[in-house]
Amino acid sequence: MSELLWPDQPVGRPIAGTIETVSHLSRSELYRYVQAYYHPKNILVTVCGDIRHSEIESLTERYFNGRVKKPISKFKPATNKSNKKESRIHFLDKKTEQTHFVIGFHGLSRNHPDRYALSVLNIILGGNMSSRLFEEVREKRGLAYEIKSGLSFLNDTGAISVSAGVEPKKAPLAARIIMKELSRLKRKPVTVSELRRAKDYFLGQLMLGLEDTLDHALWYGERMLYGGDLPDIAEIRRQVEGVNEKDIQSLSQKFFKTDGIHLSLIGPVDSQSEIRIKSECICP
Repeated sequence: MSELLWPDQPVGRPIAGTIETVSHLSRSELYRYVQAYYHPKNILVTVCGDIRHSEIESLTERYFNGRVKKPISKFKPATNKSNKKESRIHFLDKKTEQTHFVIGFHGLSRNHPDRYALSVLNIILGGNMSSRLFEEVREKRGLAYEIKSGLSFLNDTGAISVSAGVEPKKAPLAARIIMKELSRLKRKPVTVSELRRAKDYFLGQLMLGLEDTLDHALWYGERMLYGGDLPDIAEIRRQVEGVNEKDIQSLSQKFFKTDGIHLSLIGPVDSQSEIRIKSECICP
């Protein structure tokens, strides 16, 4: 899916590399990489716990100050090249028991002001076991054991995805129901109670994820690495509580467009089922 969303760009390539690229890595290349990125100007130390600030300063000075300081290597920002009115679809025919497919859309960067509204939208769509997709695809129709939606917030771009694992013969119908739910979010505002449940879930998960000091350190460190401000729980809560039904509908209309859909599928695929799945996603 990443390759479909960001073709011919680093962000669209496998993080672990490919068999070909990894097998050709040399010791000198790995050494140059470490020298280029693992130096004081490119290192962030985040500490949470019962320790004094002076102790942390002393330790970092001892272990990092002797290393050579270099300019920080800059990366090339991603561009949504495929964000034009064309569909990008990839099918991989493989004899598996289930067909797994992902429907993807371009999303928001992690520091975008609408990221919390999009997070609430994701919960309503397929972010938990009370979501619309879970209810419609799994509970009501038994089409899939696994059905979910997810978000990827990167520094310069982002993605929204819906993924499912289904019996091969049920894939076209599952795709139809998914597209129907995406369309419903665009056409009709969510209910007040549905929005309330999604907000409560988001805030509850946020607090559960910060019960441990290591989680705190990782949370603050990640946001500093991505160039954001130090997060304030009260401000996050304020932004989440400010999301309304119109925000959800507006974001749905902005992102869930069928004229530029991205679809990736792996499983046993014949020409007839391929045509049916494509027609359900592109012409719902």
